[in-house]
Amino acid sequence: MAIYLSVHLHNIAFVLTLAFFVSMTSCANPYQYLMFVQQWPKSHGLWPSNFSVYELKNCTGAYLDLEKMKNNKSLQSELVKSWPNVKDNDHMKFWDSQYKKHGICSDNTFPQLEYFVVSNQMWKNYNISKMFESYPKSPIVPGAKYNKSDLLAAIKHVTKFDPNIRCKNSILSEVVICFNSRGRDVIDCDPAKTCNAPEIEFPG
Repeated sequence: MAIYLSVHLHNIAFVLTLAFFVSMTSCANPYQYLMFVQQWPKSHGLWPSNFSVYELKNCTGAYLDLEKMKNNKSLQSELVKSWPNVKDNDHMKFWDSQYKKHGICSDNTFPQLEYFVVSNQMWKNYNISKMFESYPKSPIVPGAKYNKSDLLAAIKHVTKFDPNIRCKNSILSEVVICFNSRGRDVIDCDPAKTCNAPEIEFPG
C-alpha cells in the first residue's frame, strides 16, 4: 500500500510539473501578431498573440522598470489620455500590471517603454470613436443599435483590414484591430473571433 501511494504521488507530481512546463512554454513561444484592443474611448490593451494561443499571458521575462517609466513624464502624459486606469487614478500600477500580463510577452521585440509608445500611437491612428463618428455611410454614435456589418465596415473603411468586434448580450464591449508582430502594419483579424449577433448596441 505504501509503495502504491508513493508511486501514485510521484505520478501526480510529474503530471503537475509537466502541465506547468507546457503552460510556461506556450507563453515563451514567439508571438505572431498583436491585438490592439479598445473600450471607447480608451485603449484596453496591446496583446501579443499567435495562431495557436489566441492571447498570450504572464510570459517569463523582466518586469517593467518602474523608475524608467516614472522618469518619462512625456510618455506618462500621453498614456493618461490613451491608456488610463479607468477605475482609479493609480495609472502606474495599472500599466505595471498590463506589462506583466501582456507586454512581457513581446519583450524580445520591444524595449519596455517602446511597448507603450507603440500602443499609444495605435490609439492615435485608429481611435475607435473617431472611426465610428467619421463613417461616410452614416456616423455611428453611442446609444443606438447597428447592424454588425456596419460596425465592421466603419472600422475597415479606415484600416483596410478586417477587425474583430466583441459583444456581451448583443452590446458592443470591445473592438480589436490586429497588427503584424512589429505593430507597423494592420492585418486581418480572425473572423471567427467576432461577435455573432447580427444587430449590436453601441453603448453610451
